[in-house]
Formats: sequence, structure tokens, C-alpha cells
Amino acid sequence: LEFRRVLFRSKGTPVGISPLFVHNDDQIVGLAYLLTLALRVMTYFESAVREALDKTQDELPDYYPGGKSSAHPTAKMMLERVAKRGFTLVEIIRDNRPSQWVLSKPPPMLMKIMDILKIPTSTYEKLIE
Repeated sequence: LEFRRVLFRSKGTPVGISPLFVHNDDQIVGLAYLLTLALRVMTYFESAVREALDKTQDELPDYYPGGKSSAHPTAKMMLERVAKRGFTLVEIIRDNRPSQWVLSKPPPMLMKIMDILKIPTSTYEKLIE
């Protein structure tokens, strides 16, 4: 059911990638498998987050613009909100010292998603290593 809903939403919507020129049937089949895999990952992602929120009767913070929460988030909206929030990566260069990287604090929604999916917060911190 969830997979069909995600697939229905994606029909007729630009994928947001440059045109691909395929030259043989194997490439078409491979692209179809890749897109199907992406849809399955999105479906799992959405289902896992919703199920966890339902179990705890919790909501995902900062889901809607203005900071409103949601108990029934969609994968598309979660990814859009995290992408729009943006991240800042700054390199600090000092005289005669190795440079140091500083990464902005992750948004609360991302931290909640990582907690739900049991992804250690150190994964985010390792982005600067």
C-alpha cells in the first residue's frame, strides 16, 4: 500500500536529474531497477518513521514551515525539510596549524529521524573527518 502511494506520487513528476541517453535495453532495465530500489528505500524510510512515531505517540519536530510538528510525515517532505534547512561546513585555517572543520548543528528533525532509524549521531559528526 505505501509503495503504491509513493509510486503514484512520483508519476509524472520530474526526477530532477539531467536527461540520460540510454543506448541499449540493459541500460533501460538497470535504470528501472535503480528507480524501483529508490522508491522502496523511500517507502521503508517513511514506514519506519511513521511506525516508530505511532508506537511512542510522538511527533516529528520542525516538520512544517514555522516549526509545527507532525505524527504522519511523508518521506518526500522529510527529505525536503532536511535539505532546505541546509548545513554549514566551515574550514578554519590558522597560521602554522592544521586546518579544522566545523559542521553546523543538525536540525532537531534530523536528529529525531536518526534516533528512530537507530543511526548513531556520530555518523553525522563523521562527515567532517
